[in-house]
Amino acid sequence: MTFAYPHIAERLFGHPQCIEPTAFRTILEGPLARRVLSGELAEARIGKKHKPQAKAAISRLSAIVDCQPVIVAGGVAEFGLTDEGVAILPVCGVLSRRFDWLTALCGWTTYEGLSAAFDQMLADSRVKAILMDVESPGGEAAGMLDIADKIIAARSAKPVWAVANTLAASAAYAVGGSAERLVLPRLAQAGHIGAVIVHVDQSAYDQAAGDKYTAIYSGERKIDGWAHAPLSDGATKALQVTVDNCRQQFCDLVGRQGRMTSAQAMKTEAAMPADNAAVNGRYADAVATFEDALAELTDLAAGRSRSSSAAASAGFTGGPQPMKTETPAAGSDREKLLTSTALTSTATPPAPATEQPAAAAAAPAPAAEAPADDDKCPTCNGSGKKAQAAAPQPAPQAAAPAAAAAAADGYTAEMAAETLELCAIAGVGAGEARKFITAKTPIDKVRSDLAAAKANASDAAPLNAAPPAGSAEQQITAGWDAAVAAVNKRNGFETK
Repeated sequence: MTFAYPHIAERLFGHPQCIEPTAFRTILEGPLARRVLSGELAEARIGKKHKPQAKAAISRLSAIVDCQPVIVAGGVAEFGLTDEGVAILPVCGVLSRRFDWLTALCGWTTYEGLSAAFDQMLADSRVKAILMDVESPGGEAAGMLDIADKIIAARSAKPVWAVANTLAASAAYAVGGSAERLVLPRLAQAGHIGAVIVHVDQSAYDQAAGDKYTAIYSGERKIDGWAHAPLSDGATKALQVTVDNCRQQFCDLVGRQGRMTSAQAMKTEAAMPADNAAVNGRYADAVATFEDALAELTDLAAGRSRSSSAAASAGFTGGPQPMKTETPAAGSDREKLLTSTALTSTATPPAPATEQPAAAAAAPAPAAEAPADDDKCPTCNGSGKKAQAAAPQPAPQAAAPAAAAAAADGYTAEMAAETLELCAIAGVGAGEARKFITAKTPIDKVRSDLAAAKANASDAAPLNAAPPAGSAEQQITAGWDAAVAAVNKRNGFETK
Protein backbone atom coordinates (compact mmCIF):
# COMPACT_ATOMS: atom_id res chain seq x y z
CA MET A 1 0.00 0.00 0.00
CA THR A 2 1.28 3.48 -0.89
CA PHE A 3 0.69 6.27 1.63
CA ALA A 4 -0.76 9.45 0.12
CA TYR A 5 1.15 11.53 2.67
CA PRO A 6 4.34 9.68 3.62
CA HIS A 7 5.52 12.48 5.92
CA ILE A 8 2.32 12.26 7.96
CA ALA A 9 2.58 8.48 8.10
CA GLU A 10 6.16 8.84 9.34
CA ARG A 11 4.91 11.06 12.17
CA LEU A 12 2.12 8.68 13.20
CA PHE A 13 3.59 5.20 12.96
CA GLY A 14 6.71 3.45 14.21
CA HIS A 15 7.99 6.16 16.55
CA PRO A 16 7.49 6.72 20.29
CA GLN A 17 4.53 8.93 21.12
CA CYS A 18 3.78 10.55 24.46
CA ILE A 19 0.07 11.02 23.90
CA GLU A 20 -3.17 10.05 25.60
CA PRO A 21 -4.51 6.84 23.87
CA THR A 22 -8.05 8.09 23.21
CA ALA A 23 -6.70 11.18 21.46
CA PHE A 24 -4.27 9.05 19.45
CA ARG A 25 -7.10 6.74 18.42
CA THR A 26 -9.11 9.77 17.29
CA ILE A 27 -6.21 10.84 15.09
CA LEU A 28 -5.72 7.35 13.65
CA GLU A 29 -9.42 6.92 12.92
CA GLY A 30 -9.98 10.48 11.73
CA PRO A 31 -10.48 11.55 8.11
CA LEU A 32 -6.91 12.72 7.56
CA ALA A 33 -5.41 9.41 8.78
CA ARG A 34 -7.94 7.54 6.64
CA ARG A 35 -6.70 9.45 3.61
CA VAL A 36 -3.12 8.65 4.59
CA LEU A 37 -3.85 4.91 4.82
CA SER A 38 -6.09 4.72 1.75
CA GLY A 39 -3.82 6.78 -0.50
CA GLU A 40 -6.50 9.43 -1.10
CA LEU A 41 -5.21 12.96 -1.67
CA ALA A 42 -6.67 15.70 0.48
CA GLU A 43 -7.97 18.80 -1.28
CA ALA A 44 -6.60 21.32 1.22
CA ARG A 45 -3.39 23.15 0.40
CA ILE A 46 -1.29 24.98 2.94
CA GLY A 47 -1.10 28.16 0.86
CA LYS A 48 -4.81 28.72 1.47
CA LYS A 49 -4.92 27.56 5.06
CA HIS A 50 -1.82 28.94 6.80
CA LYS A 51 -2.83 32.59 7.19
CA PRO A 52 -6.43 31.93 8.38
CA GLN A 53 -5.04 29.49 10.93
CA ALA A 54 -2.71 32.12 12.39
CA LYS A 55 -5.58 34.62 12.52
CA ALA A 56 -7.81 32.11 14.32
CA ALA A 57 -5.09 31.45 16.87
CA ILE A 58 -4.71 35.17 17.54
CA SER A 59 -8.46 35.49 18.04
CA ARG A 60 -8.34 32.62 20.52
CA LEU A 61 -5.67 34.42 22.53
CA SER A 62 -7.73 37.60 22.60
CA ALA A 63 -10.78 35.67 23.77
CA ILE A 64 -8.96 34.49 26.89
CA VAL A 65 -7.79 37.87 28.10
CA ASP A 66 -7.27 41.37 26.82
CA CYS A 67 -3.75 41.14 25.45
CA GLN A 68 -1.54 42.08 22.54
CA PRO A 69 -0.73 39.19 20.16
CA VAL A 70 3.00 38.76 19.55
CA ILE A 71 4.10 36.70 16.52
CA VAL A 72 7.27 34.64 17.00
CA ALA A 73 9.85 33.93 14.26
CA GLY A 74 7.57 34.71 11.35
CA GLY A 75 4.65 32.63 12.62
CA VAL A 76 6.10 29.42 14.09
CA ALA A 77 4.48 30.41 17.42
CA GLU A 78 2.74 33.29 19.15
CA PHE A 79 1.92 34.53 22.62
CA GLY A 80 -0.28 37.20 24.12
CA LEU A 81 1.18 40.02 26.24
CA THR A 82 -1.01 41.70 28.85
CA ASP A 83 -0.65 45.34 29.88
CA GLU A 84 0.84 44.14 33.19
CA GLY A 85 3.61 42.21 31.44
CA VAL A 86 2.36 38.63 31.66
CA ALA A 87 3.03 36.59 28.51
CA ILE A 88 0.32 33.99 27.84
CA LEU A 89 1.74 31.12 25.78
CA PRO A 90 -0.78 28.64 24.30
CA VAL A 91 0.24 24.97 24.34
CA CYS A 92 -2.77 23.52 22.53
CA GLY A 93 -3.54 20.55 20.31
CA VAL A 94 -1.22 17.69 19.44
CA LEU A 95 2.48 18.41 20.10
CA SER A 96 4.87 17.96 17.19
CA ARG A 97 8.62 18.45 16.88
CA ARG A 98 8.85 20.78 13.88
CA PHE A 99 6.74 23.48 12.30
CA ASP A 100 5.49 22.62 8.82
CA TRP A 101 2.33 22.77 6.73
CA LEU A 102 0.77 19.88 8.66
CA THR A 103 1.07 21.64 12.02
CA ALA A 104 -0.26 24.87 10.54
CA LEU A 105 -3.20 23.07 8.90
CA CYS A 106 -4.15 21.07 12.00
CA GLY A 107 -3.46 23.74 14.62
CA TRP A 108 -0.81 21.69 16.41
CA THR A 109 1.81 23.15 18.74
CA THR A 110 5.47 22.47 18.00
CA TYR A 111 8.47 22.14 20.28
CA GLU A 112 10.37 24.25 17.77
CA GLY A 113 7.80 27.03 18.15
CA LEU A 114 7.73 26.79 21.95
CA SER A 115 11.53 27.05 22.05
CA ALA A 116 11.50 30.16 19.83
CA ALA A 117 8.72 31.66 21.96
CA PHE A 118 10.69 31.19 25.18
CA ASP A 119 13.78 32.75 23.59
CA GLN A 120 11.74 35.80 22.62
CA MET A 121 9.86 36.08 25.93
CA LEU A 122 13.06 35.87 27.99
CA ALA A 123 14.73 38.52 25.82
CA ASP A 124 11.70 40.86 25.86
CA SER A 125 11.97 43.37 28.72
CA ARG A 126 8.21 43.91 28.60
CA VAL A 127 7.63 40.32 29.72
CA LYS A 128 7.69 40.12 33.51
CA ALA A 129 6.23 36.62 33.87
CA ILE A 130 5.12 33.70 31.67
CA LEU A 131 1.87 31.71 31.91
CA MET A 132 1.42 28.60 29.73
CA ASP A 133 -2.17 27.79 28.76
CA VAL A 134 -2.04 24.00 28.27
CA GLU A 135 -4.83 22.09 26.51
CA SER A 136 -3.22 19.08 24.86
CA PRO A 137 -3.31 15.27 24.84
CA GLY A 138 0.45 15.17 24.19
CA GLY A 139 2.30 14.19 21.05
CA GLU A 140 5.74 13.26 19.76
CA ALA A 141 8.39 12.11 22.22
CA ALA A 142 11.30 13.39 20.10
CA GLY A 143 12.10 16.96 21.17
CA MET A 144 9.95 16.78 24.34
CA LEU A 145 12.84 16.53 26.80
CA ASP A 146 14.78 19.42 25.26
CA ILE A 147 11.94 21.94 25.46
CA ALA A 148 11.06 20.78 28.98
CA ASP A 149 14.63 21.35 30.20
CA LYS A 150 14.62 24.76 28.52
CA ILE A 151 11.47 25.70 30.45
CA ILE A 152 13.02 24.52 33.73
CA ALA A 153 16.09 26.68 33.03
CA ALA A 154 13.85 29.69 32.21
CA ARG A 155 12.40 29.53 35.73
CA SER A 156 15.61 31.08 37.10
CA ALA A 157 15.18 34.15 34.86
CA LYS A 158 11.44 34.92 35.10
CA PRO A 159 8.41 33.42 36.88
CA VAL A 160 7.03 30.59 34.72
CA TRP A 161 3.60 29.17 35.62
CA ALA A 162 1.23 26.85 33.76
CA VAL A 163 -2.47 25.95 33.83
CA ALA A 164 -3.69 22.52 32.70
CA ASN A 165 -6.71 24.06 31.03
CA THR A 166 -8.21 21.44 31.03
CA LEU A 167 -5.86 18.67 29.88
CA ALA A 168 -2.10 18.27 30.23
CA ALA A 169 -1.48 14.66 29.22
CA SER A 170 1.80 12.90 28.55
CA ALA A 171 4.09 15.19 26.49
CA ALA A 172 1.84 18.14 27.38
CA TYR A 173 2.42 17.30 31.05
CA ALA A 174 6.17 17.23 30.37
CA VAL A 175 5.85 20.79 29.05
CA GLY A 176 3.34 22.21 31.56
CA GLY A 177 4.79 20.36 34.53
CA SER A 178 8.19 21.95 33.85
CA ALA A 179 6.79 25.29 35.03
CA GLU A 180 7.65 26.20 38.61
CA ARG A 181 3.92 26.21 39.43
CA LEU A 182 1.22 24.11 37.75
CA VAL A 183 -2.46 24.52 38.59
CA LEU A 184 -5.60 23.00 37.08
CA PRO A 185 -9.33 23.78 37.27
CA ARG A 186 -11.86 21.38 38.76
CA LEU A 187 -12.33 18.20 36.68
CA ALA A 188 -9.20 19.01 34.65
CA GLN A 189 -6.61 16.24 34.28
CA ALA A 190 -2.82 16.05 34.31
CA GLY A 191 -0.24 13.28 34.14
CA HIS A 192 -0.04 10.20 31.91
CA ILE A 193 3.72 9.79 32.38
CA GLY A 194 4.36 7.05 29.82
CA ALA A 195 5.03 6.28 26.15
CA VAL A 196 3.55 4.22 23.32
CA ILE A 197 4.57 2.98 19.85
CA VAL A 198 2.01 1.94 17.24
CA HIS A 199 2.99 -0.48 14.45
CA VAL A 200 0.84 -0.94 11.34
CA ASP A 201 0.86 -4.53 10.03
CA GLN A 202 -0.61 -4.36 6.53
CA SER A 203 0.54 -7.82 5.42
CA ALA A 204 -3.06 -9.11 5.37
CA TYR A 205 -4.09 -6.13 3.25
CA ASP A 206 -1.23 -6.82 0.84
CA GLN A 207 -2.30 -10.44 0.50
CA ALA A 208 -5.92 -9.50 -0.17
CA ALA A 209 -4.82 -6.98 -2.77
CA GLY A 210 -2.54 -9.50 -4.42
CA ASP A 211 0.58 -7.54 -3.55
CA LYS A 212 3.74 -9.22 -2.33
CA TYR A 213 6.63 -7.22 -0.93
CA THR A 214 10.10 -8.72 -0.70
CA ALA A 215 12.80 -6.88 1.20
CA ILE A 216 16.41 -7.42 0.28
CA TYR A 217 18.36 -6.09 3.21
CA SER A 218 21.63 -6.31 5.08
CA GLY A 219 21.67 -6.23 8.85
CA GLU A 220 19.43 -8.39 11.01
CA ARG A 221 17.60 -5.40 12.49
CA LYS A 222 17.37 -3.36 9.28
CA ILE A 223 13.63 -3.88 8.65
CA ASP A 224 12.42 -4.02 12.28
CA GLY A 225 8.92 -2.54 12.26
CA TRP A 226 8.44 -2.93 8.50
CA ALA A 227 4.72 -2.56 7.77
CA HIS A 228 4.55 -5.29 5.11
CA ALA A 229 5.21 -8.14 7.55
CA PRO A 230 4.13 -9.06 11.08
CA LEU A 231 6.51 -7.99 13.82
CA SER A 232 9.14 -10.58 14.65
CA ASP A 233 9.95 -11.37 18.28
CA GLY A 234 13.22 -9.49 17.96
CA ALA A 235 11.53 -6.43 16.49
CA THR A 236 8.87 -6.47 19.22
CA LYS A 237 11.52 -6.60 21.93
CA ALA A 238 13.49 -3.80 20.28
CA LEU A 239 10.45 -1.54 20.13
CA GLN A 240 9.66 -2.37 23.77
CA VAL A 241 13.19 -1.32 24.77
CA THR A 242 12.71 1.94 22.88
CA VAL A 243 9.39 2.78 24.53
CA ASP A 244 10.65 1.76 28.00
CA ASN A 245 13.65 4.04 27.59
CA CYS A 246 11.35 6.87 26.55
CA ARG A 247 9.23 6.37 29.66
CA GLN A 248 12.30 6.24 31.94
CA GLN A 249 13.68 9.51 30.58
CA PHE A 250 10.21 11.05 30.93
CA CYS A 251 10.18 10.02 34.61
CA ASP A 252 13.68 11.45 35.07
CA LEU A 253 12.37 14.74 33.67
CA VAL A 254 9.48 14.72 36.14
CA GLY A 255 12.06 14.25 38.89
CA ARG A 256 13.86 17.40 37.70
CA GLN A 257 10.58 19.33 37.72
CA GLY A 258 10.55 19.07 41.52
CA ARG A 259 7.11 17.80 42.52
CA MET A 260 7.91 14.10 42.74
CA THR A 261 10.98 11.95 42.23
CA SER A 262 11.77 9.84 39.18
CA ALA A 263 10.96 6.67 41.16
CA GLN A 264 7.61 8.11 42.24
CA ALA A 265 6.83 9.06 38.63
CA MET A 266 7.47 5.45 37.57
CA LYS A 267 5.07 4.22 40.25
CA THR A 268 2.22 6.30 38.81
CA GLU A 269 1.97 3.73 35.98
CA ALA A 270 0.94 6.47 33.55
CA ALA A 271 -2.19 7.37 35.53
CA MET A 272 -3.91 10.70 34.83
CA PRO A 273 -5.82 11.98 37.88
CA ALA A 274 -8.09 15.02 38.00
CA ASP A 275 -8.09 18.23 40.09
CA ASN A 276 -7.62 17.47 43.82
CA ALA A 277 -6.39 13.93 43.17
CA ALA A 278 -3.70 15.40 40.90
CA VAL A 279 -2.67 17.84 43.62
CA ASN A 280 -2.59 15.14 46.32
CA GLY A 281 -0.55 12.91 43.99
CA ARG A 282 2.02 15.69 43.41
CA TYR A 283 1.26 16.06 39.72
CA ALA A 284 0.18 19.70 40.27
CA ASP A 285 0.35 22.40 42.93
CA ALA A 286 -3.22 23.69 43.31
CA VAL A 287 -6.78 23.68 41.98
CA ALA A 288 -7.60 27.01 40.33
CA THR A 289 -9.11 28.49 37.19
CA PHE A 290 -7.03 30.06 34.45
CA GLU A 291 -8.33 33.51 35.43
CA ASP A 292 -7.32 33.04 39.07
CA ALA A 293 -3.83 31.87 38.11
CA LEU A 294 -3.44 34.85 35.78
CA ALA A 295 -4.52 37.24 38.56
CA GLU A 296 -2.06 35.69 41.02
CA LEU A 297 0.83 35.78 38.54
CA THR A 298 0.00 39.34 37.49
CA ASP A 299 0.24 40.49 41.11
CA LEU A 300 3.50 38.61 41.56
CA ALA A 301 4.98 40.18 38.43
CA ALA A 302 3.89 43.64 39.59
CA GLY A 303 5.30 43.13 43.11
CA ARG A 304 1.88 43.54 44.69
CA SER A 305 0.57 41.59 47.65
CA ARG A 306 -1.35 38.63 46.29
CA SER A 307 -3.71 38.58 49.27
CA SER A 308 -5.81 41.20 47.46
CA SER A 309 -6.40 38.96 44.44
CA ALA A 310 -7.21 36.06 46.73
CA ALA A 311 -9.77 38.20 48.51
CA ALA A 312 -11.23 39.32 45.21
CA SER A 313 -11.78 35.71 44.24
CA ALA A 314 -13.84 35.07 47.38
CA GLY A 315 -16.91 35.67 45.25
CA PHE A 316 -16.13 32.45 43.39
CA THR A 317 -19.17 30.18 43.60
CA GLY A 318 -19.87 26.54 43.10
CA GLY A 319 -16.94 24.81 44.76
CA PRO A 320 -13.75 25.34 46.72
CA GLN A 321 -12.07 28.73 46.62
CA PRO A 322 -9.39 29.14 43.95
CA MET A 323 -5.70 28.50 44.54
CA LYS A 324 -6.42 26.48 47.67
CA THR A 325 -3.91 23.72 48.33
CA GLU A 326 -3.76 21.35 51.27
CA THR A 327 -0.46 21.79 53.13
CA PRO A 328 1.17 20.20 56.18
CA ALA A 329 1.02 21.79 59.60
CA ALA A 330 4.24 23.72 58.98
CA GLY A 331 2.45 25.80 56.32
CA SER A 332 0.42 27.72 58.89
CA ASP A 333 3.58 28.55 60.82
CA ARG A 334 5.18 29.84 57.62
CA GLU A 335 2.17 32.13 57.30
CA LYS A 336 2.86 33.35 60.85
CA LEU A 337 6.42 34.21 59.88
CA LEU A 338 5.39 36.13 56.76
CA THR A 339 2.52 37.99 58.44
CA SER A 340 4.01 38.53 61.92
CA THR A 341 3.96 42.06 63.37
CA ALA A 342 7.73 42.17 63.09
CA LEU A 343 7.47 41.98 59.31
CA THR A 344 4.31 44.02 58.71
CA SER A 345 4.45 46.79 61.32
CA THR A 346 5.10 50.33 60.13
CA ALA A 347 6.65 51.30 63.45
CA THR A 348 10.33 52.25 63.52
CA PRO A 349 12.46 49.61 65.25
CA PRO A 350 14.12 50.98 68.38
CA ALA A 351 17.55 49.67 67.38
CA PRO A 352 19.80 52.08 65.44
CA ALA A 353 20.23 51.43 61.74
CA THR A 354 23.89 50.55 62.20
CA GLU A 355 23.25 48.02 64.93
CA GLN A 356 23.49 44.40 63.83
CA PRO A 357 21.71 42.13 66.34
CA ALA A 358 23.14 38.61 66.54
CA ALA A 359 19.91 36.98 67.68
CA ALA A 360 19.07 35.65 64.23
CA ALA A 361 22.38 33.83 63.98
CA ALA A 362 21.72 32.02 67.23
CA ALA A 363 18.13 31.14 66.39
CA PRO A 364 17.32 27.44 66.10
CA ALA A 365 17.07 26.21 62.53
CA PRO A 366 13.42 25.88 61.44
CA ALA A 367 12.05 22.41 60.85
CA ALA A 368 11.87 23.02 57.09
CA GLU A 369 15.67 22.79 57.07
CA ALA A 370 15.79 19.58 59.08
CA PRO A 371 16.48 16.29 57.29
CA ALA A 372 13.31 15.16 55.56
CA ASP A 373 11.60 11.87 56.24
CA ASP A 374 12.75 9.14 53.86
CA ASP A 375 9.23 9.00 52.40
CA LYS A 376 9.14 12.65 51.40
CA CYS A 377 10.07 14.47 48.22
CA PRO A 378 13.22 16.50 49.00
CA THR A 379 11.99 19.61 47.17
CA CYS A 380 8.61 19.90 48.88
CA ASN A 381 9.31 18.57 52.41
CA GLY A 382 6.75 15.80 52.06
CA SER A 383 3.77 18.00 51.29
CA GLY A 384 3.70 17.19 47.60
CA LYS A 385 3.15 20.87 46.87
CA LYS A 386 5.03 24.13 46.93
CA ALA A 387 4.21 26.91 49.38
CA GLN A 388 0.76 28.52 49.16
CA ALA A 389 0.86 30.95 46.26
CA ALA A 390 -1.60 33.32 47.95
CA ALA A 391 0.64 33.89 50.98
CA PRO A 392 0.45 37.58 51.99
CA GLN A 393 3.51 39.56 51.04
CA PRO A 394 5.13 41.35 53.99
CA ALA A 395 5.03 45.12 54.01
CA PRO A 396 8.29 46.68 52.87
CA GLN A 397 8.78 49.04 55.82
CA ALA A 398 10.22 46.43 58.15
CA ALA A 399 11.38 43.70 55.77
CA ALA A 400 14.87 44.08 57.24
CA PRO A 401 16.06 45.39 60.66
CA ALA A 402 18.25 48.02 59.04
CA ALA A 403 16.09 49.14 56.14
CA ALA A 404 17.52 52.66 55.92
CA ALA A 405 21.12 51.47 55.78
CA ALA A 406 20.21 48.72 53.34
CA ALA A 407 18.52 51.20 51.01
CA ALA A 408 21.70 53.26 51.03
CA ASP A 409 23.57 50.19 49.79
CA GLY A 410 21.07 49.65 47.00
CA TYR A 411 19.28 46.80 48.79
CA THR A 412 15.73 47.94 49.50
CA ALA A 413 13.02 46.73 51.82
CA GLU A 414 11.00 45.75 48.76
CA MET A 415 13.81 43.43 47.68
CA ALA A 416 13.81 41.80 51.11
CA ALA A 417 10.04 41.34 50.92
CA GLU A 418 10.30 39.78 47.46
CA THR A 419 13.04 37.45 48.76
CA LEU A 420 10.71 36.22 51.51
CA GLU A 421 7.95 35.73 48.94
CA LEU A 422 10.17 33.71 46.58
CA CYS A 423 11.40 31.53 49.44
CA ALA A 424 7.81 30.92 50.58
CA ILE A 425 6.74 29.86 47.07
CA ALA A 426 9.72 27.53 46.76
CA GLY A 427 9.07 25.98 50.19
CA VAL A 428 12.44 27.14 51.54
CA GLY A 429 12.89 27.50 55.29
CA ALA A 430 12.94 30.81 57.15
CA GLY A 431 16.60 30.32 58.03
CA GLU A 432 17.63 30.33 54.36
CA ALA A 433 15.43 33.37 53.69
CA ARG A 434 17.19 35.24 56.54
CA LYS A 435 20.57 34.31 55.04
CA PHE A 436 19.57 35.80 51.68
CA ILE A 437 18.36 39.02 53.32
CA THR A 438 21.34 39.38 55.67
CA ALA A 439 23.72 38.95 52.72
CA LYS A 440 21.65 41.44 50.67
CA THR A 441 21.49 38.89 47.87
CA PRO A 442 20.20 40.31 44.55
CA ILE A 443 16.79 39.00 43.45
CA ASP A 444 18.19 37.36 40.30
CA LYS A 445 20.72 35.48 42.45
CA VAL A 446 17.93 34.38 44.84
CA ARG A 447 15.90 33.01 41.91
CA SER A 448 18.97 31.25 40.50
CA ASP A 449 19.91 29.67 43.86
CA LEU A 450 16.35 28.47 44.50
CA ALA A 451 16.12 26.95 41.01
CA ALA A 452 19.50 25.26 41.45
CA ALA A 453 18.39 23.82 44.79
CA LYS A 454 15.36 22.26 43.12
CA ALA A 455 17.40 20.87 40.24
CA ASN A 456 19.97 19.33 42.58
CA ALA A 457 17.43 17.74 44.89
CA SER A 458 18.14 14.05 45.47
CA ASP A 459 15.91 11.31 44.06
CA ALA A 460 14.21 10.26 47.26
CA ALA A 461 11.79 7.57 48.21
CA PRO A 462 8.19 6.52 47.46
CA LEU A 463 5.20 8.81 47.19
CA ASN A 464 3.63 9.86 50.48
CA ALA A 465 1.75 13.14 50.74
CA ALA A 466 0.82 12.67 54.42
CA PRO A 467 1.84 15.57 56.72
CA PRO A 468 4.26 14.91 59.58
CA ALA A 469 2.75 13.80 62.88
CA GLY A 470 3.71 13.22 66.49
CA SER A 471 7.10 14.42 67.62
CA ALA A 472 8.03 15.57 64.11
CA GLU A 473 5.02 17.87 64.07
CA GLN A 474 6.01 19.30 67.43
CA GLN A 475 9.52 19.94 66.12
CA ILE A 476 8.10 21.81 63.12
CA THR A 477 5.93 24.01 65.33
CA ALA A 478 8.77 24.67 67.73
CA GLY A 479 11.17 25.48 64.90
CA TRP A 480 8.89 28.03 63.28
CA ASP A 481 7.96 29.57 66.64
CA ALA A 482 11.66 30.00 67.33
CA ALA A 483 12.19 31.59 63.92
CA VAL A 484 9.30 34.02 64.49
CA ALA A 485 10.67 34.91 67.92
CA ALA A 486 14.14 35.52 66.47
CA VAL A 487 12.83 37.86 63.79
CA ASN A 488 10.71 39.72 66.34
CA LYS A 489 13.69 40.15 68.64
CA ARG A 490 15.83 41.33 65.77
CA ASN A 491 13.29 44.06 64.99
CA GLY A 492 12.84 45.11 68.62
CA PHE A 493 9.44 43.53 69.26
CA GLU A 494 8.63 41.41 72.24
CA THR A 495 7.21 37.95 71.52
CA LYS A 496 4.03 37.28 73.44
